[in-house]
Amino acid sequence: MIDYFLFLTIMIPIAWSPGANNIMCALLGSKDSLLSSLPFMIGLLIPMFIYSLITGYSLEYISEKIDSSIFGIIQILGVIFLYYLSYKIFTISKVELKEQNLPNSFYTGFLLSALNPKIFTAIFIMYSQFLIPNKSNYTLVVILSLSFIFISFLAELIWFKIGKFASIFFKSPLAFKIQTYIYSVMLILVATWILFNSIIK
Repeated sequence: MIDYFLFLTIMIPIAWSPGANNIMCALLGSKDSLLSSLPFMIGLLIPMFIYSLITGYSLEYISEKIDSSIFGIIQILGVIFLYYLSYKIFTISKVELKEQNLPNSFYTGFLLSALNPKIFTAIFIMYSQFLIPNKSNYTLVVILSLSFIFISFLAELIWFKIGKFASIFFKSPLAFKIQTYIYSVMLILVATWILFNSIIK
């Protein structure tokens, strides 16, 4: 049986903290409707669920391999993709904002989440606390994975609303540009932090 109070205490700070996925949701919230952003948000959730199931059902094998070449490759690809996204956001003009040229497709969300090392960290922390040793965890893995997806989706909605709130109170072209600069810098910081940690390990 899952201690949901402990689960929420551990997982909410991880899932709701600033990261690539949440920052992009905030940016979309500043310019798009929730309906048009749903494909992107769903795209973010699919890799989380897949990784969570794979990790839960293959924990010993994954934990042996993920810190070596596989995780290293994912980290580097994630860093490159985050730098690319930050560049795209940084160079967006107000005209492009109106034309909705910001990448908000299912594919972009899927790729961003699939290359986000924070997902692996959250999943490993979750399973290290809640998997039951020497017992069948097949049902528990599904429950934990669905719970993780639910909390992550709430995080996406909250960050989307943060972006929407900011856009309401800062409507001038300069304010819009400042917002894109802030989100771009935040993505750069996330990417640089991931790269720095991969180098010192």
